Amino acid sequence: MFVRNRTAWLFAPVLLVLWVAVAVKAAPQESHPEPTVSSAPERAIRFAVIGASTSAGFGCSALDVRADGRYGDAVDLARFVKVACSGRKCVVTDLASGYFFFSPIAQGRAQMDRALKSKADAVLAIDYLFWYAYGSDGPTGELLKDESERAAKLEIGLAQLARCECPMVIGDIPDMSRAVGKMLSQSQLPKRETLTLLNARIQDWAKGRKNVCVIPLDGLSRDLRENGAITIDGTEWRAAKDEPLLQSDELHPTARGLAGLTAITLGSIEPLLPPALQSSCSRDPASILRALLASLPKLPEPRAKPLAPAPSTAQPSAPPVSPPANPPAKQAA
Repeated sequence: MFVRNRTAWLFAPVLLVLWVAVAVKAAPQESHPEPTVSSAPERAIRFAVIGASTSAGFGCSALDVRADGRYGDAVDLARFVKVACSGRKCVVTDLASGYFFFSPIAQGRAQMDRALKSKADAVLAIDYLFWYAYGSDGPTGELLKDESERAAKLEIGLAQLARCECPMVIGDIPDMSRAVGKMLSQSQLPKRETLTLLNARIQDWAKGRKNVCVIPLDGLSRDLRENGAITIDGTEWRAAKDEPLLQSDELHPTARGLAGLTAITLGSIEPLLPPALQSSCSRDPASILRALLASLPKLPEPRAKPLAPAPSTAQPSAPPVSPPANPPAKQAA
């Protein structure tokens, strides 16, 4: 009995050490996580472009001649917006169409449907209302019966825009009478007094909507006609040598003109955006145009014309002289 107890006492210290080790391991340990730096990805800003041929870039192309060749491409508002916002993630859903004038009521509804589905942060609709004022069609799609129907057609366009609750920039109706005989017919042109009434209605409609900003396209087109320039943030944006702001059709902007409209559009929409999405896009037309030119793809070199065969150096021989078919009779001496 004594021996058995003696053996137990000999192993007691070992058992005590094992028990303490197990207890310490089982006890909850205080955690000290490593400090982490937030790496949340930057949220992309999403634009939807709706409207007609100006936004769609009708006839608008850009060319840049560099030491290693020629760079160029067709360009539109969506592409300008992308390069202006290239400093951050940017998604642009381009819904504008050069065929808007064929059926503005159906086109306008379809474009707004798709813009709403795109879940855009902002809608850019600078020329969306143009063909709700211009054109030869009335509010039912039939031929315009009288000038007063233009106001009724405009209301249809405004009703479509009212479906959008996100920040939106629209344009009023410019006087493009210089395009009559080029891209417009006289029957498509609203009278000056009609334009005044329609633009007053647009301003009144936008006044009660905090998500809407109106670009004064009518005033910009007047400045361009009278001064040859438009004003952007207090600075004149003029045509450069061989770079007008309007194409020869007097209706659609050139690449330089569209750069100016892009700057105005982004500057107008910014105050309506959430703070996290502000100050993320350029509003300087010169910088926007430079970025656009830098993004152009290289054009293939023109094929060299085949060389004309070298002329022969041999002296041409005189053609043989054939005797006349009926030699004249000798005259009598």
